[in-house]
Amino acid sequence: MRDTKAELVLRVLADTPDPESVERQGRWLREELEQLEVDSLSALTGAGSVPGAKGDGEVVGALVVTLAQSPQLLTAVFDVVCNWLGRLRGAPCTVRVELEGDVLELSNASAEQQDLLIAAFVARHTR
Repeated sequence: MRDTKAELVLRVLADTPDPESVERQGRWLREELEQLEVDSLSALTGAGSVPGAKGDGEVVGALVVTLAQSPQLLTAVFDVVCNWLGRLRGAPCTVRVELEGDVLELSNASAEQQDLLIAAFVARHTR
């Protein structure tokens, strides 16, 4: 396992008539991420567009999370994101996670599908 730092970029994309609601909920996501043992958490400026994004959603929030590149901590970040998405009650929202050019988009996948995708993503970045 690497003893390095990772810079994870999280972009919240919303395709909803009420992006302010998703933006407000995005602040809750940030508060939950702050509870983890991350090195830093900051807003990403200039995150209005996402090249190559699958959806047409508007970026309503973006964060840069710097953390130890460990399977446990990366998985904890994904757990927070997935739990947060589950509480949106069907709001059309996607969280685009990027690490070292590798991108994972989380939205309407089943819990089992998300778990498989997350496990593969974490494994690629913690060998």
